[in-house]
Amino acid sequence: MPGGQGDRERLVRLHDGRLHGDGHVHDELPPATSTTTTVTSGQTTTTIAGRAVQLLYPAGSNQAGASVCLSRITGGCVAQAHLPFCSYVHLHGDNEFGIGIDGNGPYQDPEYTQSEPCGFGAVTTVPGCGPDSVPPC
Repeated sequence: MPGGQGDRERLVRLHDGRLHGDGHVHDELPPATSTTTTVTSGQTTTTIAGRAVQLLYPAGSNQAGASVCLSRITGGCVAQAHLPFCSYVHLHGDNEFGIGIDGNGPYQDPEYTQSEPCGFGAVTTVPGCGPDSVPPC
């Protein structure tokens, strides 16, 4: 008989996702799904959290090998790998003077001072670094 207890239970199970198209009831709900959509337009700069440069050469009080959060850097840009010269994402200065770190500098790009095609060094994700707005080169 339509509208009876069985139909109502089927409707509730259909609504909460436990009744599949094959007519069988499944007690587990499907896993949650999330999607992220990124839209790029003309003059938009996307802020990405957690990036740092691992310095190939000293820059002020920062020793070679130190990780410096990009949120502390001004005057830089992030370059993609460009084989055969540099095989990883890296940091360059975006002007002839170099980058600033915490308001100190400028520190000239090692591309010019050391003939280093990978600039200041590899850009990686490092826990503890905040968002930055260093643009792509």
